[in-house]
Amino acid sequence: MLTIHGFGLKIDGAEENRDVMGLYFVPVDEGGETVKAEIVAVNEPRTLKIIIPQGVASGMKYTLKVVTQTSPKHSQNILKNLRETHSDIVLSIE
Repeated sequence: MLTIHGFGLKIDGAEENRDVMGLYFVPVDEGGETVKAEIVAVNEPRTLKIIIPQGVASGMKYTLKVVTQTSPKHSQNILKNLRETHSDIVLSIE
């Protein structure tokens, strides 16, 4: 399980965007595949807890990307467009 603390993290939005919204592991190096976390155990504005997906490869480095439609200041407000937040931290999977 991975716990992420931050601001404006809650993943929510319109039903037609459900397949796009989520937390993604984005490879830093070329040749890797972006992997979506399918299980989000805690989905709050300042905290996400996710199960690391099986598609995340050992030995790879990833950044995280959150795709949501919630307002960063008021998570109960749904924006017209999707919003992406990218991490500055690089994760090494071992």
